Amino acid sequence: MEELNLQLMEVMRLEAKSCFERGDMEDGRSLCESIFQTLIPHLIEESKSDPYYVKKLISMTNSEDEVESVQAFMILKILKDKGVI
Repeated sequence: MEELNLQLMEVMRLEAKSCFERGDMEDGRSLCESIFQTLIPHLIEESKSDPYYVKKLISMTNSEDEVESVQAFMILKILKDKGVI
């Protein structure tokens, strides 16, 4: 699997956030989809060999930050659907 470029992912995340803040929902969603398509395969592979990521996501579901909590639930659902957990 190709090495993950975390700097690129961070730039894309910041740009998606900027898009949402200025009301450009279409570009914001497209950027988020691209991020997920890149990150999820890596997260699946890492989670199969090291449960740290799953434990971290589970703890994030209890966050007082509603956005963080919902995102963690969504990622856990994807991992469940892919048979990782």
